[in-house]
Amino acid sequence: MIDSADAKSSLQEFLKGKVVLIVEPSTSFATMISSFFNSQGVPLGNVFTAKTSKDALAIMDKHKPKVFVSEFTVGADSGLDLLDQFQKGIESLSSLSIIVSKESSDSAVAEAAEEQVDCFVLKPFSISDFGGRILEIIGKKMRPSAYSIKTIEARSTLQKGNFDEALALYKEAQTLQAKPVSAHCGAGEAHFKLKDFVNAQVEFTKGLSYQPMHYRCLTGIFESLMEQRQFAEAYKKIAVICKSFPVTSHRLGAFFIVTVYSGNFQDLPGLFEIYKKMEYRPPKLVNLVAVSFLTAGRLMLRKKQGANAIQYFDIGASVSGRSFDFLSKVIDELIVATDIENADRFFKMLPPEDANSPIYAQLKFRIDCSVLPPPKLVEAGRQIIVAGKANESIVRMVVELMAKEGRITQAEAMIQKGVEMFPAMRQELFAILEEAEKIKAAKIS
Repeated sequence: MIDSADAKSSLQEFLKGKVVLIVEPSTSFATMISSFFNSQGVPLGNVFTAKTSKDALAIMDKHKPKVFVSEFTVGADSGLDLLDQFQKGIESLSSLSIIVSKESSDSAVAEAAEEQVDCFVLKPFSISDFGGRILEIIGKKMRPSAYSIKTIEARSTLQKGNFDEALALYKEAQTLQAKPVSAHCGAGEAHFKLKDFVNAQVEFTKGLSYQPMHYRCLTGIFESLMEQRQFAEAYKKIAVICKSFPVTSHRLGAFFIVTVYSGNFQDLPGLFEIYKKMEYRPPKLVNLVAVSFLTAGRLMLRKKQGANAIQYFDIGASVSGRSFDFLSKVIDELIVATDIENADRFFKMLPPEDANSPIYAQLKFRIDCSVLPPPKLVEAGRQIIVAGKANESIVRMVVELMAKEGRITQAEAMIQKGVEMFPAMRQELFAILEEAEKIKAAKIS
């Protein structure tokens, strides 16, 4: 497996006392990699495997691994994002990070991994090849270049929160290598932490001039543009990132925000497909996706594109789990747009446990306004007022209809009930009654 006794000794010395985390969906590959580390002196109790990002993060938090091996794509998530978590607070020269991919033709993956990860390995590989690559890495770690030393120092300083000092160190590192991608990326991250988003974007762009598909530079530019509310420009980065890299829940939420704010609603269904493939959907993401489709539907209604609006509302309702809050907002929008048929359809989706709520009754009354004759509408409104579930609009309408029909005594009863709920309406409601009585008197005379 590893021929040289000296090489094997160096490797075992490096691995001594370290915890290994293997993030690999394939059980056979995970077993092979685990066996390799065990053969190099790492106890099996120090080797942990995970098949999902959630499990991997839990292991990182509990066991603090110093060796990280991950598949490039972990479910719907990215091994590079897990790598970022792994590298936080870890001294680079004493740790080991390896990204594995089955996409042998994906040159973008190799470019993205360069300088962010110690080693990039394409499947299939033999255990001998795997060991050989690790020995190469350890050799470099034992004899680091001036550039590596400076960027490691800068990253450590950045992680400690000394952003200005880290920026100065990254600037020094940029002079030590012909294509200092990680130094420009780190400088961008330092500027970002300092909330200097313009210069952050400049540094990330310089990094991309050397490696057009560098993952952290791409996402750094995207986030810098978001912070500057340059949504149209940020939107242009979404397709590039989605095409070459798995998308995390955090990143997908940002993509939804930018797509909506840039007015590119036609791309929401595509992002929704990514959303559906995610193994874990945090509540914050679920709410954000639902709100995105609600917003898109509202704007489609404003543009008189009813069919598109209904499509977005339907998707949003599904995402929200047909939540009362989401559906009530959709129904409100459709009533305002006088699409009573669809308003009624969404009304029927409301959870039955909310049928006794005031908002439920109010929405039902607003729909009834378009379908019931005045006498039945008045009775429906009267029942809502008596039950204490009416809003000011319903009280006003019922009093007006009763007064118009000459049902003065009943109108007075409704005024009394209405004023109990909304004292500020007293003058307005009695004015309605007085006006009706004047009209009645004029007709008699």
